[in-house]
Amino acid sequence: MVCDPQDDQRDVVAWLRSSEVEYGVGHSLGDLAGTQSRTRPKQRLDVRERQGVRRRRGVSEAIRVQQEAVRRMDLDGGVGQVCISLGAQHDAPKTSGAGDRLSAADVFAALSEIRPANAVLVEEAPSNHAELHEAWPITEPDTFYTFASGGLGWDLPASVGIALAERETGRNRPVVAIIGDGSFQYSVQSIWSAAQLQLPMLIVIMRNRQYTILKSFAELEQTPGVPSLDLPGMDFVSIAHGYGCDAARIEDLGALKQAAANAWTNDVPTVLEVSVSGQVPPLV
Repeated sequence: MVCDPQDDQRDVVAWLRSSEVEYGVGHSLGDLAGTQSRTRPKQRLDVRERQGVRRRRGVSEAIRVQQEAVRRMDLDGGVGQVCISLGAQHDAPKTSGAGDRLSAADVFAALSEIRPANAVLVEEAPSNHAELHEAWPITEPDTFYTFASGGLGWDLPASVGIALAERETGRNRPVVAIIGDGSFQYSVQSIWSAAQLQLPMLIVIMRNRQYTILKSFAELEQTPGVPSLDLPGMDFVSIAHGYGCDAARIEDLGALKQAAANAWTNDVPTVLEVSVSGQVPPLV
């Protein structure tokens, strides 16, 4: 169901103020189960959409859809869960891992299969963010870290600091850093610190050979063909070896699982350069 009424935004604001519904976009009923209302108890509404609200129309579209959903709940007796889809959903491509380059979804699913139960995830792969959280949902506190407001270059050194803190505090949770090949360029020297500190962490470089997220923005702004966004000819394995890390180039899922599983037995970081599809995903 897609709702796109031509309500004035002031009408939407007025409806929100008077609504007897707790609403959240992208949350399940379970996420809202513990919510405490400052007023009288409200009816809970679950509005889900896999890839988020279509940003061309803004947050007001989500509000309008919820408004329509509440009206339908009233018509149906106000009971149950309402699931709404906004616009087209962009499913990630799937590959078998043989022949074609791997999709990001395949890579994340494989890593999720073999990861230790208490692993800490650090992520800076903005063009593959949605696929990562589809395969690796965050279900425990203090197990996920990422950059804020697009500040590229934070996560790689942050993952080193987190791995060091895990050892120093005695918690010793394994740390997995998922880094785009563009993001990796900002603070590559931090892997030298990790090697010198002998931190057995896993660093996975998503090698799509371009600044994919910037190409996505360029398409959104209808300015395709922006120069200097391609990243050919980089050898991340040699770079990692030069900084004292263990490293391998990965092109199939079996090798990925084996190399990732072996990372926890090393006494230096393991850097895996994983060749993935260069498909540019739409932002909306």
